[in-house]
Amino acid sequence: SRIIGPNEMCVDTVGSLGYVAPEVLYEKPYSFSADVWSIGVIAYLLFSKKLPFDSIVSMNEIIRKTIEEEVEFEDSIWS
Repeated sequence: SRIIGPNEMCVDTVGSLGYVAPEVLYEKPYSFSADVWSIGVIAYLLFSKKLPFDSIVSMNEIIRKTIEEEVEFEDSIWS
């Protein structure tokens, strides 16, 4: 993790795979909005008991899903 101020940007690749925002994976400058993404992932996990972009295949598959796929809300929990 890294602490950044409200008007600062970060370019370091930090975070836990599966929770990290796409802009971090792209290694683009990001702000606290990346933390908002992670909070959304945690909320999804709390409701559905699974991560939105998880994979048992590889870490590269988790990265691909995070960058390319939309979140699915098809489980009965989302009804």
